Amino acid sequence: MFFDDGSAGAGTVEETVRVAGVLTETLERAGWKVNVEKSCLVPSQKPTILGFVLDLVHGRILENLEASSIWDQGCWKELQEVAEGEGLVSLSERAKDLVMETHASSTVKTYKSAFSRWKSWAMEHGFVAIPATPVAVGLYLIHLVETSASASPISAALSAIKWAHQKACVQLPVNAMVEQIAAAAKRRLACTPRRKEPLNKKQVATIVGQLAGSDDCLKLRTAVMFAIGFAGFMRWDDLARIRVRDIVFRRDYMEVRLDKHKNDQLREGSLVLISTQPGELGAVALTQRLIEETNLQADDHLLSNLVKAKSGWKTKKGSLQYSRARELFLEAVAVAGLQAEMFGLHSLQSGGTTAAAAAKVPQRLLKRHGGWHSEAVNSYIKESLDNMLLPSSAVSWH
Repeated sequence: MFFDDGSAGAGTVEETVRVAGVLTETLERAGWKVNVEKSCLVPSQKPTILGFVLDLVHGRILENLEASSIWDQGCWKELQEVAEGEGLVSLSERAKDLVMETHASSTVKTYKSAFSRWKSWAMEHGFVAIPATPVAVGLYLIHLVETSASASPISAALSAIKWAHQKACVQLPVNAMVEQIAAAAKRRLACTPRRKEPLNKKQVATIVGQLAGSDDCLKLRTAVMFAIGFAGFMRWDDLARIRVRDIVFRRDYMEVRLDKHKNDQLREGSLVLISTQPGELGAVALTQRLIEETNLQADDHLLSNLVKAKSGWKTKKGSLQYSRARELFLEAVAVAGLQAEMFGLHSLQSGGTTAAAAAKVPQRLLKRHGGWHSEAVNSYIKESLDNMLLPSSAVSWH
C-alpha cells in the first residue's frame, strides 16, 4: 500500500520545519516508510504538487516548467494518441527526431537555451510558455530590453519562441504589437559593429618568425595557427576541426581536407591547397615540423591540447578551445608590437583574403579557396587606399 501526494504547512519557516519533522516521525511510528528522495522536506513557497506549481505568496497556480513541452501540444498530442493505439510509438518518436533536423544542431541548442529562459520567466509570472499569448511574449521582450545591453537577447528570445511554437504545430504568439516591440528594441539597443582589422603579410611574417624561432612546441602550434589560418583563408571553426589525417603533403603544396565550411552553404566541404614557401617559416614547413616534434597521430587534431611529459609531448582529447586560441592569438599580436584590441582570430581569414585580392588573384579562386558560394567574399576584403582612389582617378580631367 502506498500513500502519496500529501502536504503540510505553517505560518513560518521554523514552524513548517517542525511540522515536517512531526509528520515524518508520526508516519514512521505508524509503520510507514517515508521515501525521502521523492519528498520535499525543505519549506518552499512555490512547491510542485500533482504537476502544478503553487505560488503561496501570490495565491496562484502556475504552470509546471518541466511539463511545458513542445511535444505535448497540437498535432503532436494527436500523433502520440494515434501511435499508442496502433502500436507505432517508435515511429512517433522518430518523427520528433526528424523535425529537429530542420536546423543545425548548434542552432537547436541555442534555441533550446533561449526558450528555457523564456519558460522560467513565464512560470515566475504566471504565464503559459507554450502555447503562449502575444501579450505575454511582448511583456517578456520589454523585460529583456530593460535588462540587456544589446539587442541579441531580444532576437534570440523571439526566434526561440517562434521555433518552439512551429515545432509544436501551434499558432505563433506574434502579432503587430510583438513585432513593433522587437523592432523598437533592436533600434534602441543597436550598437555599431567594430570589424577587426585584417593582418597583412608583413605582420604575419613577424609573428610567425617570433613564435617558430622558439623550441617551445606550444609556440610552434600558435605559429601554425597563424600560418594556416592566413594562407588558407580559414575561420577558427575550420582550424579547430583539422585532424592530421585531413592533411596530405605533396611535392610543392599540401592539401587540407575540410569536411565542412561554416560558409559552405552546400555542405560539400572543400579541399584547400596551400603552396610550399621557401625557407622554414611557411605554412607547409611549420605544419610538418609540428606533427613531427609533437608526434601527432592521424586522429589527433592539428591544434591539439598539448601536455609536456618525460617522454615528450602528449595530446589531450580534443582541439584547443576558442577562448584559449583567442588568448594565444592576442598575446602573439601584442608581442609583435601591434595593438591587440584591433585584431581577432577573424583577422587571419580576412587578412589572407585581402592580401590575395591585392595581388590580383581572380575572385573565382578567392571564393574557391575560402569556401564561398556567394559574393560574401567581398566583405572579407579591405580595399587599399590606391584601389579606393581608382574610380576618381579614372575620371580625372587633368
